Amino acid sequence: NIIIKAGTFGEIEALKTSINKLKNDDVDIEVVHAGIGAVTTSDIMLATASNAVILGFRVKADSKTLQAADKEGIQVKRYDIIFNLIDEIKKALQGMLEPEEKEERIGSGEIKEVFKIKKIGAISGIQLNDGFVVKDGFVKIYRNSSLLTTVNIETLQHYKDQVKRVDAPKECGIKFENFSDISVGDELEFYRYIQVERTIEFKK
Repeated sequence: NIIIKAGTFGEIEALKTSINKLKNDDVDIEVVHAGIGAVTTSDIMLATASNAVILGFRVKADSKTLQAADKEGIQVKRYDIIFNLIDEIKKALQGMLEPEEKEERIGSGEIKEVFKIKKIGAISGIQLNDGFVVKDGFVKIYRNSSLLTTVNIETLQHYKDQVKRVDAPKECGIKFENFSDISVGDELEFYRYIQVERTIEFKK
């Protein structure tokens, strides 16, 4: 929510037009009030009620108004150049987006042996071909080049040690979470989830 104060009607219209171009499917911008003249305590009260940011363009705000803004926790931002105002709104909107979670392929391997251990279950003896595998990642298992399943890793071992990561070309032992239908020759792709910063494509 935004409150706009500017020196002239023409400036207000120019600002509203530029701000409206920033709207898209990811974020919505609402100009709750636009007026001519200095930023006043009435603007602070309206901003408090509507949870808005006040943008002043080539206008003043006296000390009483700024003190009221501080007391209410209202942002009053003033600009002399329209480009700077719009650019800062873009940056603020960008920061509001939650990062997107994506899967990243980090390595591959092949099951060379299967160990059946009482009270534990099936452990895969794996030769890593490239990249690496991490304990908090997940695995896509292929049989005869077709995807069999996607599973999480329950335990990751290098020899007898429980580890968090093993790099190719080493061997490792993996117990898959709630899955034991594994066979020698099954091919594996290792993945992990990463946080990717989302970007907004603004209209020109």
